[in-house]
Amino acid sequence: MVSNIGKGMMALRGRWLICLTAGGQLAVCLFLSGILIREGYNAGIGILSAVLCVALFLGAVFLVRGSSEIVAKEDWDSIFLCWRLQRHDFNNHLQIIYTMIQLGKSEKALEYINTIKRENEVFSTICRLENPRIISEVSDIILSARQEGISIFLDIPDDFNPEKISQSTIKSLREQVRALMAELKSVPGERDLNISYTEPDKVKISSNALEGRTIII
Repeated sequence: MVSNIGKGMMALRGRWLICLTAGGQLAVCLFLSGILIREGYNAGIGILSAVLCVALFLGAVFLVRGSSEIVAKEDWDSIFLCWRLQRHDFNNHLQIIYTMIQLGKSEKALEYINTIKRENEVFSTICRLENPRIISEVSDIILSARQEGISIFLDIPDDFNPEKISQSTIKSLREQVRALMAELKSVPGERDLNISYTEPDKVKISSNALEGRTIII
């Protein structure tokens, strides 16, 4: 996930660099075209070259703009927030484990560590999602669910292809999960949400606490 996110970040950072490079190429081409026209070369060739340069420049700008919008700033903010919260939780866990060890409660410390591992497996699982927008949405779901005391379980195969998940599917996932979480607030006992990406282009949401209700998007 780190490598894929890194590539995405480099793409975003390179937006203005690409525009600047394309703009420089355009300026040089227009300058050379002007020289050709002034020196008496075929004016039609110079004008045609200038028009093609402008078209290529505008095409590059719109292409970069369109590709950069695939990963909105809000998505990166959400991912970074999730990482910061994990770091904060990690520091708290270290303090608790250290206190248990100091008090000679080594078995309690081991139990606590195993509990942390189970709770944080979900963050390791989202690494397979690769697409920053999907990671952002799922991270928001995980954090919101934890605030409500709802356990989240993810089922993501190793051969998961994020390109098969459409933007409309991501939007529907957010809406359906919010609706289910609202229902789960009134459910006593253990509450859960299971999100599965096992089908090629679909997402399955289910909850044992809601009598096994399943929604396929």
